[in-house]
Order: sequence, then structure tokens, then C-alpha cells
Amino acid sequence: MKKKAFSIAEALISLAIIGIAMGAAAPLISKSLKGTSVEASSKWFFTRNAANITRPAGNVGIGVSMNADPTAKLDVKSSTSNIPGLKLTVPSGITTNILEINKALQSVFSINNLGLTKTKGLEINYPDQSRGGINYLTTWKEGYTTGAATATNWRHILTRDGGLYVRNANDSTNAPLVVQNDDNENLLILRKDGSFSVGQREVGAGLNSYKMFLTARGSLNIVAPTREEAGGDDLEIRNDTRALSIRYPQDSDASIDCCKRIDGTHTIGDGVTETAFFNSNGSLYINSINMRSENDWAGHAIEVRTGVTPRAWINTDGQLVLRPKSTAKGDYALIIGKSQEEENNSTNAWIKKDGTAWFKGNVSVDGTIANADLDTKLAKVNKELTETKEVIALLKQQNELMQEKIVALETTLAAFQVQNHIAKNSENKLLGILK
Repeated sequence: MKKKAFSIAEALISLAIIGIAMGAAAPLISKSLKGTSVEASSKWFFTRNAANITRPAGNVGIGVSMNADPTAKLDVKSSTSNIPGLKLTVPSGITTNILEINKALQSVFSINNLGLTKTKGLEINYPDQSRGGINYLTTWKEGYTTGAATATNWRHILTRDGGLYVRNANDSTNAPLVVQNDDNENLLILRKDGSFSVGQREVGAGLNSYKMFLTARGSLNIVAPTREEAGGDDLEIRNDTRALSIRYPQDSDASIDCCKRIDGTHTIGDGVTETAFFNSNGSLYINSINMRSENDWAGHAIEVRTGVTPRAWINTDGQLVLRPKSTAKGDYALIIGKSQEEENNSTNAWIKKDGTAWFKGNVSVDGTIANADLDTKLAKVNKELTETKEVIALLKQQNELMQEKIVALETTLAAFQVQNHIAKNSENKLLGILK
């Protein structure tokens, strides 16, 4: 059979049919491409069923539908709850950063090959309590990355209400909290044994010490500033600087403002009253504003107690009251003696609870020796006692001589008795012969 070629008329009819078909399909193609802005040179593409990757207006969307523009340069959305929203997998032997975010040429955030993060700054904004959200930011020890904040593996917790918790590793020698300045000097240290120290200064022969140190045993050591550091304290009557100061929060009486200087000047009515302080030289100053109690006695400025029972106190008006226990040695309330450094550190005066008093020296009243007559009498008695001692010594000597004479008399008497016995025996023998 002989093939026939297309005629010009048939060709024109075919082109017309194809044109009509193309015109009918044009609206469908335009609708399918609406909102995608896919350029001819772009390598991004989309699939009809889920629009896995879209790139309209220069942004990239993953999991973003075809008719919705990405909200960022990279917008990742996932509607599947059991897979990660974003996962980055790198080779196991990587030695560079796993993730790095730069601003211009400077890194602002990075995660290195060990999983450690580094950032130029950190800002955490917790949502309102009514809106829910995270309650705490937690770091965990190595090998433990999840769990409740009550677990035993957390290292740091920052709570939404501002609380900060730090737990140091049991096998660590580092302090859980250290604050330093730019010169690497420790300004504050909280150690794992509970000890706490603040600041550093040189003391003694240039040795370093903490300005304040609370030991793990509970003792508190304070190294006060020098007078030069405090400024102008050489004018103070106490002539040293404060090591520990207690201030009353209300300036109730200008007459008890602290502290008066040698020249008589002091600040009045400034709202600050220093009620007590220890000086660095060991002196204690008490500026008590405890006035009078219910029994009209002045308040106690210093008080010594046995349990709840006061035993000695100094009132704010200067009164000294002593009320020792019944077990006080010698029943003394007050004892005055020489210093321990003296060879004869004997007691010079004492007062007992019953009012009995003894003074080794003279007692003067209005400048007159009140016990002058007593001293004269005691001197006379002492003289008589001395003379009596001399008489006793003489009598003792005479008694010894008398005892010697008695011994000699007893010896003579014994010899006489022997002779008398011999004479009697001789007489008896003579009479026997005569008979």
C-alpha cells in the first residue's frame, strides 16, 4: 500500500487542534505553579503530594505546603510526632565544629566535636506561669541527658522563678561556685565542704588570707582593713578599724549616735546608730540603746548567763551587777589580785555574796584612810605576837635544859638505888652469919 504524505491542509488542521489543547491546559498549569516562584535555573523542586521542599521568594521550606510561603530563610516543619523535627548527622571522626553560626566573620554559637556549646551571650526568657512552658533549665552529668529535676544526676538548675542550684561532683576537688575578677583573683568561693570565703588580702609577713572565711566547722575568721584603707580612723578614740559592726536600722536618739571623735564632733541624726562593733585590735564597743525594763532597771548591755538565769551584767547606765551561783568557789562575787606575770600574784581584795569584804591594803573614804586605827591595832598585836614568839622560844630552850637535868637526876637516882640494893644484900648476909 502506498503511503500518503500530509497535505498542507492536514498539517494546518493538526496544529490548530494542538493549539486549542494547549490553550485549554494553560489555566491548569498556571494554577499549579502559583506561589512557588520556581526559577528556571533553580535546583530545588517540589513533589505534588506533600510539597517536601519549596523555595518561593528566596526562602527554603522543608515540610511547608506548596501554597504557603516559608516564614524564615529556612523553615522546617514536621507533622509527625515520633521523628525529630531537625536532625544533623556527621561522621564519627569529625574534629571540627558540628554546628557553627556566624555573624559576618565572627562565630556567635557553635557545637564542637565533643558536644560542648560556645556562645557570645546567653539570654533565657521563661514564659509566664499561666502560659505554661519549661520550669527549669538543667545540665546533667556525663552520660545522663534527661529526667526530672529531682533526679540525682543534675549538675545545674536554673528555675523559672530565678532560683539557681549547683551540685558539685563527689569526686571533684573544684569548688561549685567561684567568682573571679579579670586578674584571676578569687572574689568569692563556695567549696563543696560548705566553707565560704570572700576576697583576699595580705596579712602578717605578706601571707595571703581571706578577708572573711567561714570554715566547714562553723568558725568565722575576719581580717579587717587597715586604718589607711578605712580612711581617717586614726582620729577615733578606739583608734582602729571595724572588723565586725552591727548597726541599728533606726536612728531613734541622736544622743547615742556613734561615734564621737577626740575633737568632740560626731554626726547627729543621720539615721545610722552603730550599736556594737569589734575592732581589728580586739576591742569591743557596745552602744546599747536598750533602755529600761518593766522593773525600772536599765537594760543590760552585757550579760553573762547560766542557761536562762542572768549571773552578771552591766546595765546601759553603767551599773555592774554580780549574782554568782551557790557553787562559786569560795562564795566570792568579786576577786581582785595581782597579775599572773608577777612573782607574787596573790589576791589583794575580795567581796563575798554575803557582803563580807577583805582588802589587803588600806581603804580610803574621802581621801582619809578608813582603817588607820585598825592598822595601828594590828601592828600592836603583831608586835606582841612577835614578843610572845620570843618568850616561847626562850621557854622552849629552858625546857630542853630542864629535861637534860632530869635525865642526869634519873641517872644518879638509879645508881643510888643500885648501891642501896647491894648494901641491903650485904646486910642480910652478915645477919645470917651472926645467927
